[in-house]
Amino acid sequence: YVVYALPQTAFQVSVTVTCSHEFAGVYSQYAGKLLGLNNVISSDNISYSLKNVEIQPIVLPDTACMYAVQLSASQMKAAWTQKRKLALAESGMSHEAVSYSAQPLDIPDFFRYYSDLAYKEQADHYTETQIVDGVVRQVPAQKIQMVAKTNAQQAQDAADMIGHIRDDRYELMTGANEVAYPQATLEMMLNHLNEMEKNYIALFTGFVVDEELHYSMVVTPDSTTRMLPLFSVSSGTGFN
Repeated sequence: YVVYALPQTAFQVSVTVTCSHEFAGVYSQYAGKLLGLNNVISSDNISYSLKNVEIQPIVLPDTACMYAVQLSASQMKAAWTQKRKLALAESGMSHEAVSYSAQPLDIPDFFRYYSDLAYKEQADHYTETQIVDGVVRQVPAQKIQMVAKTNAQQAQDAADMIGHIRDDRYELMTGANEVAYPQATLEMMLNHLNEMEKNYIALFTGFVVDEELHYSMVVTPDSTTRMLPLFSVSSGTGFN
Protein backbone atom coordinates (compact mmCIF):
# COMPACT_ATOMS: atom_id res chain seq x y z
CA TYR A 1 0.00 0.00 0.00
CA VAL A 2 0.87 3.62 -0.48
CA VAL A 3 -0.59 5.67 2.36
CA TYR A 4 -1.22 9.35 1.76
CA ALA A 5 -3.23 12.35 2.94
CA LEU A 6 -4.93 15.18 1.11
CA PRO A 7 -3.32 18.63 1.27
CA GLN A 8 -4.57 21.45 3.42
CA THR A 9 -3.55 25.10 3.67
CA ALA A 10 -1.68 26.30 6.75
CA PHE A 11 0.30 29.40 7.62
CA GLN A 12 3.94 29.72 8.60
CA VAL A 13 4.17 32.65 11.04
CA SER A 14 7.60 34.14 11.79
CA VAL A 15 7.88 36.72 14.57
CA THR A 16 10.95 38.83 15.35
CA VAL A 17 11.13 40.44 18.80
CA THR A 18 13.81 42.92 19.85
CA CYS A 19 15.10 42.39 23.38
CA SER A 20 16.83 45.53 24.64
CA HIS A 21 19.32 45.01 27.45
CA GLU A 22 20.02 48.23 29.33
CA PHE A 23 23.26 48.23 31.29
CA ALA A 24 23.86 50.85 33.97
CA GLY A 25 27.04 52.89 33.68
CA VAL A 26 29.86 51.86 35.98
CA TYR A 27 30.07 55.46 37.17
CA SER A 28 26.42 56.47 36.68
CA GLN A 29 26.18 57.95 40.18
CA TYR A 30 28.90 60.48 39.25
CA ALA A 31 27.50 61.43 35.83
CA GLY A 32 25.79 64.58 37.08
CA LYS A 33 28.64 65.75 39.30
CA LEU A 34 31.53 65.17 36.89
CA LEU A 35 29.93 65.55 33.44
CA GLY A 36 26.64 67.34 34.09
CA LEU A 37 24.63 64.43 32.63
CA ASN A 38 21.26 63.58 34.16
CA ASN A 39 19.59 61.34 31.57
CA VAL A 40 21.53 58.18 32.37
CA ILE A 41 20.76 54.50 32.90
CA SER A 42 21.05 53.98 36.64
CA SER A 43 20.01 50.30 36.83
CA ASP A 44 20.05 47.26 34.56
CA ASN A 45 16.80 46.53 32.75
CA ILE A 46 15.37 44.37 29.95
CA SER A 47 12.51 45.41 27.67
CA TYR A 48 10.89 43.87 24.60
CA SER A 49 9.35 45.25 21.43
CA LEU A 50 7.84 43.73 18.30
CA LYS A 51 10.09 44.21 15.27
CA ASN A 52 8.56 42.18 12.45
CA VAL A 53 5.89 39.63 11.55
CA GLU A 54 5.87 37.53 8.39
CA ILE A 55 3.03 35.21 7.35
CA GLN A 56 3.14 32.94 4.33
CA PRO A 57 0.83 30.09 3.24
CA ILE A 58 2.19 26.55 3.16
CA VAL A 59 0.69 23.17 2.29
CA LEU A 60 0.55 20.38 4.88
CA PRO A 61 -1.00 16.91 4.79
CA ASP A 62 -4.44 16.71 6.39
CA THR A 63 -3.89 13.88 8.85
CA ALA A 64 -7.57 13.78 9.88
CA CYS A 65 -8.14 11.26 7.07
CA MET A 66 -5.51 8.94 5.66
CA TYR A 67 -5.93 7.03 2.42
CA ALA A 68 -4.31 3.85 1.16
CA VAL A 69 -3.88 2.54 -2.37
CA GLN A 70 -3.13 -1.13 -2.95
CA LEU A 71 -0.45 -1.61 -5.59
CA SER A 72 0.21 -4.51 -7.91
CA ALA A 73 3.32 -6.60 -7.63
CA SER A 74 4.96 -4.79 -10.53
CA GLN A 75 4.14 -1.45 -9.03
CA MET A 76 5.58 -2.49 -5.70
CA LYS A 77 8.87 -3.17 -7.43
CA ALA A 78 8.93 0.17 -9.17
CA ALA A 79 11.49 2.68 -7.96
CA TRP A 80 9.03 5.53 -7.71
CA THR A 81 7.17 3.73 -4.93
CA GLN A 82 10.15 3.80 -2.62
CA LYS A 83 10.85 7.41 -3.47
CA ARG A 84 7.25 8.32 -2.78
CA LYS A 85 7.37 6.69 0.65
CA LEU A 86 10.49 8.63 1.53
CA ALA A 87 8.93 11.85 0.32
CA LEU A 88 5.85 11.29 2.48
CA ALA A 89 7.97 10.40 5.50
CA GLU A 90 9.94 13.66 5.14
CA SER A 91 6.98 15.89 4.35
CA GLY A 92 6.88 17.28 7.90
CA MET A 93 3.52 15.93 9.06
CA SER A 94 4.32 16.90 12.66
CA HIS A 95 5.29 20.44 13.67
CA GLU A 96 6.29 22.04 16.94
CA ALA A 97 3.81 24.55 18.30
CA VAL A 98 6.45 27.29 18.58
CA SER A 99 10.13 27.13 17.70
CA TYR A 100 12.60 29.66 19.08
CA SER A 101 16.07 30.91 18.29
CA ALA A 102 18.21 33.79 19.54
CA GLN A 103 21.51 35.34 18.59
CA PRO A 104 24.34 35.60 21.14
CA LEU A 105 24.30 38.78 23.20
CA ASP A 106 27.06 40.96 21.73
CA ILE A 107 28.43 43.23 24.47
CA PRO A 108 31.17 45.56 23.11
CA ASP A 109 34.66 44.50 24.13
CA PHE A 110 35.37 47.91 25.69
CA PHE A 111 32.70 47.29 28.35
CA ARG A 112 33.20 43.54 28.59
CA TYR A 113 36.90 43.88 29.43
CA TYR A 114 37.06 47.44 30.79
CA SER A 115 39.26 47.82 33.82
CA ASP A 116 41.01 50.76 35.43
CA LEU A 117 43.97 50.71 37.78
CA ALA A 118 42.46 50.26 41.20
CA TYR A 119 45.53 51.62 42.95
CA LYS A 120 47.76 54.67 42.87
CA GLU A 121 51.11 55.78 44.25
CA GLN A 122 51.00 57.83 47.43
CA ALA A 123 54.00 59.61 48.89
CA ASP A 124 54.26 59.96 52.65
CA HIS A 125 56.64 62.77 53.67
CA TYR A 126 58.45 62.68 56.98
CA THR A 127 61.72 63.73 58.59
CA GLU A 128 64.58 61.41 59.38
CA THR A 129 67.08 62.05 62.14
CA GLN A 130 70.64 61.33 60.98
CA ILE A 131 73.94 61.65 62.80
CA VAL A 132 76.83 62.50 60.47
CA ASP A 133 80.30 63.14 61.98
CA GLY A 134 78.73 63.63 65.38
CA VAL A 135 76.27 66.21 64.06
CA VAL A 136 72.54 65.53 64.42
CA ARG A 137 70.59 66.50 61.32
CA GLN A 138 66.90 66.43 60.40
CA VAL A 139 66.70 65.19 56.79
CA PRO A 140 63.45 65.34 54.75
CA ALA A 141 62.46 61.95 53.32
CA GLN A 142 59.49 60.30 51.69
CA LYS A 143 58.10 56.83 51.36
CA ILE A 144 56.18 55.69 48.26
CA GLN A 145 53.43 53.13 48.76
CA MET A 146 50.54 51.80 46.69
CA VAL A 147 47.05 52.56 47.97
CA ALA A 148 43.66 51.48 46.64
CA LYS A 149 41.59 54.00 44.68
CA THR A 150 38.04 54.73 45.66
CA ASN A 151 35.24 54.39 43.12
CA ALA A 152 34.97 58.19 43.02
CA GLN A 153 38.66 58.50 42.16
CA GLN A 154 38.32 55.98 39.35
CA ALA A 155 35.31 57.92 38.03
CA GLN A 156 37.39 61.11 38.13
CA ASP A 157 40.11 59.37 36.11
CA ALA A 158 37.56 58.37 33.47
CA ALA A 159 36.21 61.94 33.34
CA ASP A 160 39.77 63.27 32.99
CA MET A 161 40.31 60.86 30.09
CA ILE A 162 37.29 62.39 28.32
CA GLY A 163 38.89 65.81 28.74
CA HIS A 164 42.20 64.56 27.32
CA ILE A 165 40.42 63.02 24.31
CA ARG A 166 38.64 66.29 23.56
CA ASP A 167 41.89 68.26 23.85
CA ASP A 168 43.64 65.87 21.45
CA ARG A 169 40.77 66.09 18.98
CA TYR A 170 40.77 69.90 19.13
CA GLU A 171 44.53 70.01 18.44
CA LEU A 172 44.11 67.70 15.44
CA MET A 173 41.24 69.71 14.01
CA THR A 174 42.99 73.07 14.43
CA GLY A 175 46.44 71.85 13.34
CA ALA A 176 48.05 72.91 16.62
CA ASN A 177 50.86 70.38 16.24
CA GLU A 178 51.72 71.80 12.76
CA VAL A 179 51.82 68.39 11.09
CA ALA A 180 50.20 68.03 7.66
CA TYR A 181 48.46 64.67 8.04
CA PRO A 182 46.94 63.06 4.92
CA GLN A 183 43.16 63.31 4.89
CA ALA A 184 42.67 59.56 5.34
CA THR A 185 45.02 59.50 8.34
CA LEU A 186 43.36 62.52 9.91
CA GLU A 187 39.88 61.00 9.49
CA MET A 188 41.06 57.71 10.99
CA MET A 189 42.51 59.45 14.07
CA LEU A 190 39.42 61.61 14.55
CA ASN A 191 37.11 58.59 14.23
CA HIS A 192 39.21 56.72 16.77
CA LEU A 193 39.05 59.62 19.22
CA ASN A 194 35.28 59.94 18.71
CA GLU A 195 34.83 56.24 19.43
CA MET A 196 37.00 56.47 22.55
CA GLU A 197 35.02 59.46 23.82
CA LYS A 198 31.74 57.65 23.17
CA ASN A 199 32.90 54.60 25.11
CA TYR A 200 34.14 56.58 28.10
CA ILE A 201 30.94 58.64 28.24
CA ALA A 202 28.96 55.39 28.22
CA LEU A 203 30.74 54.44 31.44
CA PHE A 204 28.65 57.24 33.00
CA THR A 205 25.45 57.13 30.90
CA GLY A 206 25.21 53.35 30.45
CA PHE A 207 24.57 51.59 27.15
CA VAL A 208 21.98 49.42 25.39
CA VAL A 209 22.56 46.15 23.54
CA ASP A 210 19.75 44.87 21.32
CA GLU A 211 19.18 41.14 20.86
CA GLU A 212 16.88 39.65 18.24
CA LEU A 213 14.60 36.77 19.26
CA HIS A 214 13.03 34.72 16.48
CA TYR A 215 9.85 32.71 16.94
CA SER A 216 8.20 30.49 14.35
CA MET A 217 4.88 28.65 14.43
CA VAL A 218 2.65 26.74 12.03
CA VAL A 219 -1.04 27.62 12.24
CA THR A 220 -3.71 25.44 10.66
CA PRO A 221 -7.12 27.13 10.79
CA ASP A 222 -10.34 25.18 10.37
CA SER A 223 -13.45 26.11 8.43
CA THR A 224 -15.13 27.68 11.49
CA THR A 225 -12.25 29.94 12.47
CA ARG A 226 -12.85 33.61 11.71
CA MET A 227 -10.35 35.18 14.12
CA LEU A 228 -7.43 33.36 15.69
CA PRO A 229 -5.28 35.08 18.37
CA LEU A 230 -1.72 33.90 17.83
CA PHE A 231 0.62 35.76 20.19
CA SER A 232 1.27 38.92 22.16
CA VAL A 233 4.40 40.86 22.98
CA SER A 234 4.71 42.58 26.34
CA SER A 235 7.41 45.14 27.03
CA GLY A 236 8.01 43.49 30.39
CA THR A 237 7.72 39.75 29.70
CA GLY A 238 8.29 39.51 25.96
CA PHE A 239 6.70 36.96 23.64
CA ASN A 240 3.63 35.02 24.81
